[in-house]
Amino acid sequence: MKLSWRADILGKVLFAKFQVLDKPHTYTVGITSRCVDGKHVLFADWDGVSEKIVRWDISCIIKEFELSDCYIFRSGNGFHMVCLDKMPFADVVKVQGHTCCDYAFRVALQTFNERSWVLRVVKKGENSAPKFIGIIRGSGKREKSLAHATFLNKYYGVGVDTNAGVWDTENDICFIKYMTSKCKKAEKGRGEHNG
Repeated sequence: MKLSWRADILGKVLFAKFQVLDKPHTYTVGITSRCVDGKHVLFADWDGVSEKIVRWDISCIIKEFELSDCYIFRSGNGFHMVCLDKMPFADVVKVQGHTCCDYAFRVALQTFNERSWVLRVVKKGENSAPKFIGIIRGSGKREKSLAHATFLNKYYGVGVDTNAGVWDTENDICFIKYMTSKCKKAEKGRGEHNG
């Protein structure tokens, strides 16, 4: 539930927005954006928007920031995106800020001890695991994360070509088990299903 409040005080307008969220109650597992050297790959998450908007957002940031290929996944009522380009934290924040991806996703890293963005990779409640649906091609020249590419290839069958471009030599990727509250509701009168 979202609430907003406005008051006129001494010729000024005071405006505040509040959001009420369900308390997390279901565990799920995701991968983190952090690379061994402290840089991050680019993750984004959109909920409740059309695939057309997601593809438009991604095309714009590829052009604006000279990114490499971006991999798109359908996740419940939304979409995930992974770009394997390695960037400093501040650069990821800047790129994400040029999209309409979920604000809650952008700031969620503040709640994780790892201080990285997390994308779910397994089933969550009645929501199935994210499914790979496509690639938007880019021609960026940044160094890329071999560990993240290997995961995408093995887990999702993406087919990232790790022989083209500049890749690091790392093999370690971090998985995290975390609490979430967003699950499809079961039939009325029954509890929620945990994944």
